[in-house]
Formats: sequence, structure tokens, C-alpha cells
Amino acid sequence: MGLRKKSVAEKVSAKLAKAPGMHAMGGDPPGLYLYSHGGARSWIYRYTFNGRRRDYGLGSCIDFTLAEARELAAEARKQVRAKIDPIEARRI
Repeated sequence: MGLRKKSVAEKVSAKLAKAPGMHAMGGDPPGLYLYSHGGARSWIYRYTFNGRRRDYGLGSCIDFTLAEARELAAEARKQVRAKIDPIEARRI
């Protein structure tokens, strides 16, 4: 099997991930961040629900590509617009 070719966005996100902290991925949906800490990288969707800022963990960079993280964040964004807290919905 051949190796999958990385998109430009994935190459940029990999470069950003080397610096610790939250890195906005921009584009659609807004609120998608790459969180880098101690060598680990995770996708975070940041949103506001009932006046509170919430950080919804989407998963590791190892498990999800940028495209998959965008899809998960778009689904969470739809839940927020429907007045459903994605974090609480996941717990059920």
C-alpha cells in the first residue's frame, strides 16, 4: 500500500502543532482548534452555550485528519444551533 499524500492544510497544521498552545484552523466551521501540549495533539471545537465558553474534544490528530475534524466540528455546530450542548449529548 502506498502512503497517503498530505493536503496543504494538514502540512500547515503539522507545522503549527510543534508550538504548544491552541492554534485556530480557520475556515469552516469556525471554532476548530488544534491543541498541542507536551507532544500530544488534539482537535478541539470551541463554542459558547448558555453564555459559557465550552471546549469539546474531538479526538487526537493521530486518529482524525483535518477533514474528519472539520466534519465532527460541523456536526457539533449544528447541535449548538439546535440548542443542544454537544458535551452533554455525548454523555447520554
